[in-house]
Amino acid sequence: MRRPSIIVVPLVVLIAVAVWWMTDRQSPAPIPPPAPIAAPDLGATASTQGAARPIRPGENDAAGPDRSARAAEPPIKAQAPEAAQTVAAIAPGDAVAARSAQIRWDGPTITRAGVPFTVALRMTSDEQVGVVRMELQFDPKLLEVVSVRAGDLLSSANFGYRVLPNGSIRIGATNQTPAAAADAAMILVTLKPTANARTAELNISSLAPEGPAGSILYDNVMPFTTTVTP
Repeated sequence: MRRPSIIVVPLVVLIAVAVWWMTDRQSPAPIPPPAPIAAPDLGATASTQGAARPIRPGENDAAGPDRSARAAEPPIKAQAPEAAQTVAAIAPGDAVAARSAQIRWDGPTITRAGVPFTVALRMTSDEQVGVVRMELQFDPKLLEVVSVRAGDLLSSANFGYRVLPNGSIRIGATNQTPAAAADAAMILVTLKPTANARTAELNISSLAPEGPAGSILYDNVMPFTTTVTP
């Protein structure tokens, strides 16, 4: 008759174990204690006024590394514009030498056959003119050379010329006192149109003016042209 108690005891133990097992499964896992927070870095950062201040705990310093990096960078030097650098690189004397001289013919646009006329070759130059070599060209069937002489610019020069049968005039001059020119006459050429001339032209085939610094640059020179009337 003791059989029911034998059955009940194991059943009670089994229920207790089941209850304990289910309770243990549903219990939340223990929360580990929070890890200690490291002390904030109190490194200095640049304030808006440029003075150093420490970063306080909890302060939003997301942009801090960027600011620190920018503060550590050397200031960028302003560069002068290219044009300004180019102008600064040219010495004042070079700027004057780079300008071209101006050369032009000065003479009558209308002449008469058989009547001599004079044409001047004028020069404007900031550089001192010391030596001049040139060759002029004309049509000997239309013009005759009466005279060739030095103008005011070469009045103190050793001057010489030669007229060739093919219609060339070769001229050379060495100025003893080089001087700048302000629309000054280098040479004066007197010509006489022939009877059958209707237009006549005097052209520069070569020209080499020189100064103390070397060759003098000049702009192109148009030929001298005159209309010849009977």
